[in-house]
Amino acid sequence: MSIVEKSIFLYNATVITMEISMPRASWVYVEGSIIRSVGSGALPKHLIGSNTQLIDCQGMTIIPGFNDAHIHIFATASNSIGVDCGYNLVSSITDIGQRLKEKADKVTSDVWVKGFGYHEFNLIEKAHPTRWDLDNWVPHHPVRLRHSSGHAIVLNSKALALVGIDKTTADPVYGVIDRFEDTGEPTGLLLEMNEYLEGKIPPPHEHEINRGLTDFNRNCIQMGITSLQDANPMNSLEDWNAFLSKVNEKIIEPDVRMMVSINAVEEFISEGLLFGSSAGSLTLSSVKIMSGLTTGALYPPTEELENKIRYAGENGFQVAIHGVEAEVNSEIVRLMYKSRASFGILSNRIEHLSECPPELIADIYKQKITVVTQPGFIYYRGDKYKEEIPVNRQEWLYRIGSLHNAGVKIGIGSDSPVIPINPMYSIYSAITRKTASGNVLNVKEAVSVEDIIKMYTLGSAYAGNEDKIKGSIKPGHKADLIVLDSDPTVVDYELIKSIKNVMTIVSGEVLWQG
Repeated sequence: MSIVEKSIFLYNATVITMEISMPRASWVYVEGSIIRSVGSGALPKHLIGSNTQLIDCQGMTIIPGFNDAHIHIFATASNSIGVDCGYNLVSSITDIGQRLKEKADKVTSDVWVKGFGYHEFNLIEKAHPTRWDLDNWVPHHPVRLRHSSGHAIVLNSKALALVGIDKTTADPVYGVIDRFEDTGEPTGLLLEMNEYLEGKIPPPHEHEINRGLTDFNRNCIQMGITSLQDANPMNSLEDWNAFLSKVNEKIIEPDVRMMVSINAVEEFISEGLLFGSSAGSLTLSSVKIMSGLTTGALYPPTEELENKIRYAGENGFQVAIHGVEAEVNSEIVRLMYKSRASFGILSNRIEHLSECPPELIADIYKQKITVVTQPGFIYYRGDKYKEEIPVNRQEWLYRIGSLHNAGVKIGIGSDSPVIPINPMYSIYSAITRKTASGNVLNVKEAVSVEDIIKMYTLGSAYAGNEDKIKGSIKPGHKADLIVLDSDPTVVDYELIKSIKNVMTIVSGEVLWQG
């Protein structure tokens, strides 16, 4: 006896398909986990059976589920169980100290107090806290305070002692221990030292991780994020197994593509796991490579960076390289070109491309490099950029419009926990170029609502080598759909941020309905 697959018929809707051949429709028919038919007008009654769930969308808007192409999943989940020191809760170093002390007063002195989310730009002092600032409030517990960017950490004196950092400790190769010039004493501020501290600071307990991931998963599903691309540059086989456990237990319900450390490639290959290998809803993705100018010089140095790129390609992996500064991005593009023979037809990625000088755009297009960027930074960081970045370089920031007009493939991510994951704020930023205070940052780089949504869905799927199976609403594609209470292409731009997702469907299953 054959088993009849469950089907869903969503009708009476404005369907934005992301497909040129049929950009709009009014109904979608889903069978199992796959979209089987899309159309307009009268419902094809022959498709409706006794096992079909009928959903009247009452004129609301269906789009593909959002695909966050650059996010740090476990870091976001960990933040939700730490002490929030974000801009909406603190305005001074004293505020930070008080919040950390409230946590410390509730736990024994051997427990680490972990704060997150501060940014010196948002503090009255316009400065990072020091070890002594933290000592003043929490002298007996080890304290780790993570910067909102994820690239800086402040430790108090007890924490510095526990991780073995003092005035005699040399800076790691690509990190910086901030010090007083006259004494060499560490101030507590550590830059680009996540890898150095790995294993020295105890991770959250399993029940805390599960609680944080449960909250994170709920937020994703309610916001309509149906795919995630984890960009942790230190992901190993151990992290793969941790992700596999969480997706199998349905603690994480969106699809996950996990980037990997360049140092973990060999262990994955030895286990038969290659680029694109999947286990359920978990897929092995790009090799993530960090690059920057934190120490004042390019890291890794040019030869080492080139070798890493070639090594990834020769082992069949796409590379996704972190690039913020213009000088770094120019070198990344040049080295990708030199290494192109190692990659065949694979399209490599630049993550962020925060600063992009005009002469770089044509080279990015010619080399078919995919850019995964974060327009949400314009909203959350734009005022800082306008104050601190020279005017001539402000024109290079998040050049989504110029890249799009040049034909460059673009995917969109949040970079959470650096900024919140809400896709509507990224969409708003991309079309208005407005900051949180209402200032405008290089409006020439604005794009249309349709274009940014396509980048957040089909563009992100392309970045993850999945555009043949997801990212648009067409027969044969995976049924990852969301229903919005308003059509973002017709509402006033200022209302974009308040648009709500009212239904999330992942693989043909309704996971949330508001």
